[in-house]
Amino acid sequence: VQVGNHTLLRTLCRELTFLSMVSASPLSHFRSEMAFWQLLALMKDTQSVTTLAREGLRRVIEAIEEDPRRSWTVKEMAQMAGYSKPHFNRLFKAETGSSPLNYVTQYRIHHAYRLIMESNLTITEISESLGFCDVYFFSRQFKKITGSPPGKLRSKRQQ
Repeated sequence: VQVGNHTLLRTLCRELTFLSMVSASPLSHFRSEMAFWQLLALMKDTQSVTTLAREGLRRVIEAIEEDPRRSWTVKEMAQMAGYSKPHFNRLFKAETGSSPLNYVTQYRIHHAYRLIMESNLTITEISESLGFCDVYFFSRQFKKITGSPPGKLRSKRQQ
């Protein structure tokens, strides 16, 4: 919600509250009806902004899932979504509960988990296929997120 729209929204709500308390003259009825319709139009515009924000974020998330190996930066994700870096960070965290780069790491690790369980690729091959340049860093991230190192998970699967 833009600051201007947020301020207008509060003003219209106050005006509606005030108009509901004054006498029921035709003029106050007309004013309250106009304020109500302005409020509805503003809410529709706000919903459109939210829908557009989600659409931009959806494009970024789909791109991450299509190419997890890519060396993602917040700058390019923000450009893809059509936002400045700070605004993109706020929107992304509000929508996903995670920062953009943490989301990329979590997605990669989740995908690695599936590959460990379902494929015969080595841990090194999996880490490289998901954009990790260092298998040891990958292993630390994997353990941090899943609670178990990838090698242990692989040996559990083979039992």
